[in-house]
Amino acid sequence: MCSGESRDLRIPMDVILGDPTTGSPKLPDNTDLVTHNYRARLIQDLKYAHQIAREHAEVQKVTQKSHYDKHTTPRTYRKGQLVWVAIPSGPLPGKLSPKWQGPCRIIKQLTPFSFKVQRLKDEIVLGTVNADRQKPFHEKEETHQTSSSKHSNLKPLTSTKHIPPLMSIPATVKPTPQIRTSDRIRKPTVRYIS
Repeated sequence: MCSGESRDLRIPMDVILGDPTTGSPKLPDNTDLVTHNYRARLIQDLKYAHQIAREHAEVQKVTQKSHYDKHTTPRTYRKGQLVWVAIPSGPLPGKLSPKWQGPCRIIKQLTPFSFKVQRLKDEIVLGTVNADRQKPFHEKEETHQTSSSKHSNLKPLTSTKHIPPLMSIPATVKPTPQIRTSDRIRKPTVRYIS
């Protein structure tokens, strides 16, 4: 076959009707009936294949949902609650990069498991966040005790004779560092590659 010559692709209709490139094709007497039957059978087979694919997709949805639900815990949040929001990891997440941002306030509940969230420090709305990407924010409880009540359990010092000195080495003595010496000294070997 020459590079400048081209030919048409053979399709199933060519098999039924014959090859049009080999001269005048011999059409069967019932050409319209053959093409009509082929078309009807093809449509029926495609509908059947789509129905099977749809059924398999539904079964897979149920299976994947049950696998996902095994590892999740139900979380309930309400409007106005403070939460931490997970930061999605990028292509190269760093070891020390923060995993959570917040505190954030839930502005609106869109569905039972999705919320519109706003970060408090700069008042940026982070958008819709799923409940799986949130965890409750707990503020530190500050105790308002006076200094006398904080130290009420401590006993006062009565004498100073049991207190050890701050430095156990006299100021005139300087410690000498211990240098480890070895009999063997290793020299680097140089190899030349030819």
